[in-house]
Amino acid sequence: MLKLSDATAVLLAGGKSSRMGSDKGLVEFRNKPMSSHILEVLSTLFSDVIVISNNDSYKNSGFQVFPDSITDKGPAGGIVSAFEHANSEWIFVIACDMPLITTEAILKLYEAINDSEICLPLTKDGIEPLCGFYHASIQEKLGALIHSDILKMQLIVKKFSLNLVEFDNAENLFLNFNTKADLNAWKEYGS
Repeated sequence: MLKLSDATAVLLAGGKSSRMGSDKGLVEFRNKPMSSHILEVLSTLFSDVIVISNNDSYKNSGFQVFPDSITDKGPAGGIVSAFEHANSEWIFVIACDMPLITTEAILKLYEAINDSEICLPLTKDGIEPLCGFYHASIQEKLGALIHSDILKMQLIVKKFSLNLVEFDNAENLFLNFNTKADLNAWKEYGS
C-alpha cells in the first residue's frame, strides 16, 4: 500500500482518562491495548508515526513517544506538541480511544484535504475533531487560542478553514470508549 509520506500520523494518548480510571489507550480491546489497534492501522499508511503521551508505557509501542510540551491543555495542547515533532506540513491526529478506525476512512479524509487547513469527519453525531488532518499553518493561531484558554476542540476547529467529509452509517469508525461501561456495552452489543 502507498505510504502517505507528506503527513505524520499522531496518536494522542496524553489524556487523564479520568472517566475510564486508567490510561484509555492501554485498556484491552479485542485482546490487545486499544492504542495497538490504531498504531497498526497508522503504520500501514504513514511513513512517520509518533505518539504524544506523558505515560512511559507507550515507549514499548515501537514508535517515537513525545510528552506534551503544553501540559493540562487537553487535545489542543497535544496537537501543538505534535507539530513540534512532525516532519511534515500535515499531521493526521487520532485519539487513543478509537480502535475501530480503518485505512479506508483515513484515505477518504486524506483525499478530501483540498485547500483546507483542517479536514475532519462529519457523522450523524457531528464533527469528530480527534480524527483528522491538520496543517502546520494553524500552529500560531492554535497557540493563541490555547493561551486564551479556548480548549474545546469543537470550537477551535471552526476558527480555521475546515473541510468536513461525510461518513454515512459509519458511526462505529469513530466510536470512542471513554468509560468501562462503553467497553462493556460494545462487548455485549457490538461486533
